[in-house]
Amino acid sequence: MKRKKTNNKAAQTNIVKRTGKSSGIVAIKTMALLSSALVLGTSTVGVFSGVDWALYRADHLVIKEARTKGTLAELGSRMNGQVEKIHVVANQRVKKGDVLVSFRKDHLLAKVKMAKAQVAAMRMEVEAERAQSIQRKKELVLEIQSQRKFLAAAEATTSESNAALAGYEKNLAAISRLVEKGAETRTRYNDFISMRDQHAAQKRNSEAHQDIAEIGARKAELALESLTVTKARVDALEAQVAVLEAQAENAQADLDAAQITAPSDGWVIKRVLEEGASAQIGDPLVSMWLGDLWVEAWVKEDYLHDIPLGSLVDLSLDASPAAGLHGRVTSFGILTDEELRGGQIPQSATARNNESAVIPVRIEILNPELLPHAQPGLS
Repeated sequence: MKRKKTNNKAAQTNIVKRTGKSSGIVAIKTMALLSSALVLGTSTVGVFSGVDWALYRADHLVIKEARTKGTLAELGSRMNGQVEKIHVVANQRVKKGDVLVSFRKDHLLAKVKMAKAQVAAMRMEVEAERAQSIQRKKELVLEIQSQRKFLAAAEATTSESNAALAGYEKNLAAISRLVEKGAETRTRYNDFISMRDQHAAQKRNSEAHQDIAEIGARKAELALESLTVTKARVDALEAQVAVLEAQAENAQADLDAAQITAPSDGWVIKRVLEEGASAQIGDPLVSMWLGDLWVEAWVKEDYLHDIPLGSLVDLSLDASPAAGLHGRVTSFGILTDEELRGGQIPQSATARNNESAVIPVRIEILNPELLPHAQPGLS
């Protein structure tokens, strides 16, 4: 087969009209212009004059084995429960986020309310414990400071008493010698004894106050150290709050699961279950076509090197033969028809008997708004 060479300039938008019941027609602007392509039949080429059709076929690869495809999915239940209401009917257009199915949720609402109340109560307990700990710490710090000041004063008094006692003991020894010589009276000596005893008593009192201050300061320090235990309790309470919050989130997730919403724009194909039915996790509820249509065309391996990604495509469908649809090649399949079962390959008997393998080519529809009947499976 001779191929006429040309540049890679994008094809002008051309419409290929067809009739009959065979698969859709795809005309792809190729890099290497083909002098011949698949045989389409007179009903297809009748819209062109002989010369026009020949010119069109000269730089387009025309494929009949093509049809629209879409993502079909059955949306399943995310919980065990009873279907309360189905908000859609078959063939209904839906938007992403639209509610499709609602389950009974009275018990779930109560569960969420209880979980949130438990979280709030535990948070209040944590905050109360934390506030009490902070206040107690302030009180103990002040107590330690006060006891240390008291201790310092008692130590100063003790030191003064010790100095005074030492002086009196020294003076008493001298007075005692003077009394023995008759140079000092016994009364004077007794007065010094009395004053010495007063300072000794004052020393003992200040030493007692010193002991009390030391004990008080140490007790406050131990109490301050014990606040680490209180902190550990606060941490334990916060951990319980985290557990309750997780339970509340699970309860909310169960409540959210009571409504099945559309994951994307699409169409409802059918309702699998009806209102009042019981469903378990994973049971299908609604069958949908999700997202946008695309076209899958099966191309002989001989032509693949002439079709780069991004090639422009003219499309014609039985449902809209004159819609003026255009597309773009976006990807090539991984497996050939040799690796796939026949049910996945929309080929005619003639095509199936051809020795050349065929490859699925995905084509994005650039102007789907021109399709009055947009649905998967159109040919």
